Amino acid sequence: MNGFKTTLTIASVICFFLLVASCDDSGGGAATTGTANSHATGPTQGTQLLRWNEYDDDFVFPAPRAWNNSLSGTVADFKPHHNGYDLFLAQGATTSATIEGKFHYGDIRKDLEGEDIGLYYRKADAGTQWQYVTDGQTNNDGRVYFNYPGGMGSAGTYFVRMVVYGDLTKADMLVRVIDQVTPCAVFDIDGTLTINDEQVISQYLGDFLDLNNVPTMYDNANKVAAQLAKQGYDIVYMTARPYWLSDASRVWLQRKGFPLGQVYTYSGAGIASGTTASDYKRDKLNDMTAAGADFNLAFGNADTDITAYAQAGINVNDTYIIGPNGGNGGTIALGKYSDLYGNLVQAPVEPYRVMMLVIDGLRPDALNYYVDNMAGTNSALKRLFGTRGHFDQSLTVAPSVTFANHAAMMTGCNPNHNGLTGNMFFDRQGEFVRSFTGETWTVTQVADVYNNDGLANRALKCQTLYEQMSASGRYGVSVGHMYYKGAEYIYPSLTDLATYLTDARTYDGIMVDKALNRLNGQDTPDLLTVYLPGLDHEVHGTGNVGGVTLSPMGAGNSQLDYLEQVIDPQLARLEAQYQSLGLMGNTVWVVTSDHGMRDMYDDDAHNFELDPTGFDNEMEDVLEDTHYNDCYDKPGETAFDCFAGLNGGLAHIMLKNMGTNSWQDAPRWNDDVIPVLGSIGRHRASGEFFQLNQDGIEDVLVRQGFGQAYQVVRPTRVRVHFDSAYIVDDNDTIGAGEVWFDLKINGHVFSRLGEFSVNDGDTVPLNMQFEADVYPGMDLNVEAYGEDDDGLYWDSMGTALAGFSTAAGLPTTPQTVTSSSGDFKLTYHVETLTTSTSGYTPFSTWGNLCPLTVLNVNYANAIERLNALNDADRSVDIILLPKWRDGFAFGGGNKANHGSLYPEDSKHSFFLGGQALAMGGSLGGHSITDVSPTVAHILGIQMRNVDGYSRATQAILPQPPQ
Repeated sequence: MNGFKTTLTIASVICFFLLVASCDDSGGGAATTGTANSHATGPTQGTQLLRWNEYDDDFVFPAPRAWNNSLSGTVADFKPHHNGYDLFLAQGATTSATIEGKFHYGDIRKDLEGEDIGLYYRKADAGTQWQYVTDGQTNNDGRVYFNYPGGMGSAGTYFVRMVVYGDLTKADMLVRVIDQVTPCAVFDIDGTLTINDEQVISQYLGDFLDLNNVPTMYDNANKVAAQLAKQGYDIVYMTARPYWLSDASRVWLQRKGFPLGQVYTYSGAGIASGTTASDYKRDKLNDMTAAGADFNLAFGNADTDITAYAQAGINVNDTYIIGPNGGNGGTIALGKYSDLYGNLVQAPVEPYRVMMLVIDGLRPDALNYYVDNMAGTNSALKRLFGTRGHFDQSLTVAPSVTFANHAAMMTGCNPNHNGLTGNMFFDRQGEFVRSFTGETWTVTQVADVYNNDGLANRALKCQTLYEQMSASGRYGVSVGHMYYKGAEYIYPSLTDLATYLTDARTYDGIMVDKALNRLNGQDTPDLLTVYLPGLDHEVHGTGNVGGVTLSPMGAGNSQLDYLEQVIDPQLARLEAQYQSLGLMGNTVWVVTSDHGMRDMYDDDAHNFELDPTGFDNEMEDVLEDTHYNDCYDKPGETAFDCFAGLNGGLAHIMLKNMGTNSWQDAPRWNDDVIPVLGSIGRHRASGEFFQLNQDGIEDVLVRQGFGQAYQVVRPTRVRVHFDSAYIVDDNDTIGAGEVWFDLKINGHVFSRLGEFSVNDGDTVPLNMQFEADVYPGMDLNVEAYGEDDDGLYWDSMGTALAGFSTAAGLPTTPQTVTSSSGDFKLTYHVETLTTSTSGYTPFSTWGNLCPLTVLNVNYANAIERLNALNDADRSVDIILLPKWRDGFAFGGGNKANHGSLYPEDSKHSFFLGGQALAMGGSLGGHSITDVSPTVAHILGIQMRNVDGYSRATQAILPQPPQ
């Protein structure tokens, strides 16, 4: 690359070099010499190319440690910019090699000094696991050095990871050990893979100042490199970028779909040019050749590339130069990468690209109705989805809320695999809270979702669709979505996010603007994802979507109106751009959503909340009416001992083990879980849930420990007979007294009887009986409260109370209990009733533990979805299900809401359309986890380690991907 020195401004050079001049790099790991005599196979796993993050899902981070130095915690508050340095070694000559990492943070690249680093590796062979090697400590330059691990001596590809114990950030590197001559292809990056040398300025500024600058790639450069890798070449990326752009370069290559390969950067703090660049590249190539590399192919753009390749002994007839220097020195001029198809490499079989529009909250019946009954002849939705493949039985994961389901959509994995269990969750191992919505959300957390590596991204425990595209020669661009790991990402600005809160329709248009700006005819992505959250945001406030069925029909329905006024026109803009680029014929259009919605009540009485202000504690009162003292209800608090994640149609309750005072330990069954179940039962019995003097809870689920299945808590049903009241003292000095009684079970007044005119010694026949539910952990309290009128005022006769802590020994024959004042005696008896769940495993006190099969039959695939929610670290000990169809919900009130197990908000949209579609109609479908595998299959990519399945059959697409 030679254009940089004439393009980058003097001011920026001075600024950058002043900031990093003290960070000169002596690393980069020279190749070790050796001999070999036959060709080796490049980095593959079976018949598939290894991905850059092939084994990330399997890596278990160590427990964090305290910082050695007090300043380190402050340093680590800034964005990490850690680097590992790749190695290419000959088997038998590895002992002299050194593993090296560089650890620094923030725009000024402040070094992490004197901190512990753990070294791990994994060999890319079937059946291998990550291996811990040893610990090291960074020096005053932020560097750590390790002796080469003995376990990495045999030929193969090794993924190496260095982990900072203080904050669990990491530096990665790749080590290749070869035992035979290995064919290699070397690529320069800037001006060779990117469209010009000036693209490094974008990378330079972007990485240095944490800006979202993504260098533009030459079309098909990634595909040619991927095809070479499939043909057995080791891929080597050699750039004159400075050492501190090593990780940023790896990330760019990964996001653009380039195959896994060695990445080498210049050892200095500035960009190399002239003879410095050519000498560095020549020496590195010579070292690798001595180790057994056979550079059959070389790609560059600059005179320094031509010089370096020639001096390293690479034949000019195997040297491809793109740009104005093409052909110089006898090299081969490369006009465009696709010119190499059928000559140097096979043309990739890629019949389709995908445009995926993600519309938050869109009910599938709304889109069907709109296209079939409302859309006019000029409708883009009609053109693209008039003939459509509709997965009309596709369900969300539980709960049917935004962040959990976008995670499932973009990973193909259930919550127990991807780690996203709701819009609010707590990680009991890492002890961090994520509140993306709800009463405890913060502006900082929401902004961090759409910035740098993304707060929601960091919560994922598995790879996204984009990461699974790594090394495939195909890549994706994500616009405005919260899960974008592995993608080129275009995120909303803070101003955009403010617009979203006040004018969601305009915000959706802004996101489409960003997508159109990216579709400029250069470096066109294979997958474009555009996220439009406006419909969900607006409909939460307006309602008018219907319940079990869509209602009302027509423009009066908020979702139908939004489709007509916003979605359809915005889709038309995208369609026109694809048309202008000549891409319509092979583009599969996907419309999908994260959940449906239904009309609800937005009053306080129907919505059970947390209150950070402390004035209207609701969930707090339930949990803190036990030995637990502090429910998490204030953003950022750390001393809580119980957690409630309110996710609309589900409430998640997580309990600390109060015996060990540890979140890492499962709560004690009898001493922690049962008391909370008892408090829930008491509040249900007294009608305190939802402030309507009625029980708004439909069911309670519990698990008995980590890894245990959820079970349903069902109560013991009793019938309490209030037989009579014997008057000891009517408190009336003249004649008969006038008395009345409140008959209660567990604090709930079932009836008020009276007035009765009585004298001392009279027996008042009550003859009342009531049924009540008694839950584990609570008592059965039979109560009668009496008052009498002595002619001047009412006077309490006290409360007759009989309490029972278990179902054993209930008085089935009449028993008498005297009131607290001694003025009357209550005669009562209790019978236990048989219910449909009485035969299941009893608790030691009241109630039964039942299988999930007893749940409401109207739920949508509840058992499978609840089992898929059960994650040891982030799913919860107790789940509360509200009486959703009666309008009860958890969290703040909305006129339309979601989150339940019922189908009206559990069905999500999943449609395929466009000219490439072979047929339409109902195609069944199963889960939102099928979205990514289906899209990947259309793109010719096989996702690994996912829960969903591809639904892209030959019946849908006439040219099934290879």
